[in-house]
Amino acid sequence: MDSLIPEIYKIRFWLKGISPMIWRRLLINNTTSIADFHHIIQITMG
Repeated sequence: MDSLIPEIYKIRFWLKGISPMIWRRLLINNTTSIADFHHIIQITMG
């Protein structure tokens, strides 16, 4: 049986209009839902 290797996306995002720039880089699994992704962004930005 083949094991499936999930795809990982590297995503960089930043807060617009803030100086100095505040940004984060995340590694997200391809099975992450939009709702989970939103929650992850909320946590990482504090």
